[in-house]
Amino acid sequence: MIRFSYQVEKPSNPSSQLVPVGKPGRLRPLLPIRLFGPTGRFHRYRPAVADTGSVDSLFPSLAATVLRVNLQTTTSQSTNWRGSQFPLRWGRVEMELSSATEIYRWSAVVGFTSAPLPYPLLGLAGFFEFFDATFRGADHQLELTPVHTFPGTIQAVP
Repeated sequence: MIRFSYQVEKPSNPSSQLVPVGKPGRLRPLLPIRLFGPTGRFHRYRPAVADTGSVDSLFPSLAATVLRVNLQTTTSQSTNWRGSQFPLRWGRVEMELSSATEIYRWSAVVGFTSAPLPYPLLGLAGFFEFFDATFRGADHQLELTPVHTFPGTIQAVP
């Protein structure tokens, strides 16, 4: 099992009604994730949001270019972000999630989009399909346990 504390998300508008009184911001399950392309190049996202409402895991289109990800041919699929449609392209990457004690690494097909998402989204496909998740609201933590069919590797941090 790997555990992450929720991270403070500072509001873009300090007078936002969404921030509890006396708090620096809202707590969210934000995780450090690394994407690896086929040449071994990688990019570390700090943070990406664990989003149980997202069907797909989505990353910025620029990442596919930088990591030299082989994208599937154009599809008619798109994502809706704030009322606008943005095309999706799909590619296989290696994803890595690590804590102070363990490193989890697996292959997944993820989406790449030009939508101006504030964070990459870790959704069902490519992420939650490989983990059982326990959101511990009172403790402000997310616990992830790999499913028995986890397709990757798990190693202890030396």
